Amino acid sequence: MKKRVVDSIALAGVDLKLDRRSPLPLYVQVRSRLLAMIMAWPDEHEQFPTEATLTEMFGVSRVTVRGALAELAESGYLHRQRGAGTRVRAHKVEEKLSLGRNLAKKWISGDPMKIAVVSFGTVEAPANVAAALKIAAKTPLLAIKRLRAMKVAPISVDWRYVPLDLAKGVTRADARTGIFAALARNATLARADMEVEGCTATSEEAELLQVPEGTAMLSHSFVVYDKADRPVVFGRSVARADLTRYAVKMDLTPETVG
Repeated sequence: MKKRVVDSIALAGVDLKLDRRSPLPLYVQVRSRLLAMIMAWPDEHEQFPTEATLTEMFGVSRVTVRGALAELAESGYLHRQRGAGTRVRAHKVEEKLSLGRNLAKKWISGDPMKIAVVSFGTVEAPANVAAALKIAAKTPLLAIKRLRAMKVAPISVDWRYVPLDLAKGVTRADARTGIFAALARNATLARADMEVEGCTATSEEAELLQVPEGTAMLSHSFVVYDKADRPVVFGRSVARADLTRYAVKMDLTPETVG
């Protein structure tokens, strides 16, 4: 690949090395890294590397590379034409940082977002969640874990924690589409505090998002308050930094412009 392209991919934080000690199959790792390359690609007119180049780059069989490329082309991320090479079609998936009620519409992507509920049930509040919600440690809470994915790769894992008295009537179906409409039946939601930071993938996150443990991630967490200023929801999401970016919309007034 040309130096300019290599530099752009490196600046985007894409690690192209395969982890041969990882339980993730090499095919999955190759597909994941190809998708990360696509998302960091600097110029749609620049040809994507050939099968031979990628085979040498990753040190895997040509069959493995060809299968991954074909799947990405079928999903619309690459355009392959005999005699003209392969070109990139995709950009990073963008998540609007908001607490809107329609979870799927928070994402901007040409690939429909799939949302799966990994777990839904009562747990004892972990210490950090208890502190955020200003309750005693080990207080029973409704805990929700979700996985959001594009057609070819998981994007984000979410955790949501709600006190049981406010979680009445919240269903597993609500957890998949967004819980705030259901919570509004039990409380008047007034405001939210949100934080965004970088982090690295834990073993659990790495397994769910199909990346090596320690991979760079983007994280945002929030606490939602009701009209009495009681914290009623704690949430945290961890997203693949190589595939996503966060977008924030701000309304400016004379008081907010510095």
